[in-house]
Amino acid sequence: MDTLPLHPALVHLPLGLVFAAPILAVGLGIAVWLGKLQPRAFAAVALSLGIALAGGFAAFQTGHQEGERREGALGEARIEAHEERAEAFLWGTGVAFLLAAAVPFASRRQALLRGGIAVVVASTLVAAALGIATGKAGGELAYGPGGVTGLGTPDAAPARDRDDD
Repeated sequence: MDTLPLHPALVHLPLGLVFAAPILAVGLGIAVWLGKLQPRAFAAVALSLGIALAGGFAAFQTGHQEGERREGALGEARIEAHEERAEAFLWGTGVAFLLAAAVPFASRRQALLRGGIAVVVASTLVAAALGIATGKAGGELAYGPGGVTGLGTPDAAPARDRDDD
């Protein structure tokens, strides 16, 4: 039996965090705009994005290793498409992290602070969209033809799901 790949286990943490980041950024942004919280509360957004970035990097490394191993079965072009999306995800998450980390140090001028928060919210949405694209490409590798699960091939369907009657 092959050893279980680590990549599928690692990808869920960064994707979950990057999907939660826009919600957190909007909620904290509203609270800061209303004066209920200080801008330093945005450190929570930066922290979540930092963990997503670190987890994404770990997933990228393990995915690269797994891709090298499975390239013949899955096709180089499909693996490269997923890898390119993963790189874009890392860049997008990195930019969102840097922007969120800057908010606690932003000027107290409300217009500048509001603009900075809006940019952070937009960047978290971009990072989440890049996460969706990366996950979709990865899912196609896992569940499509030749995938590790075999669920994408008609011959691999369980006997109870076949309509042979």
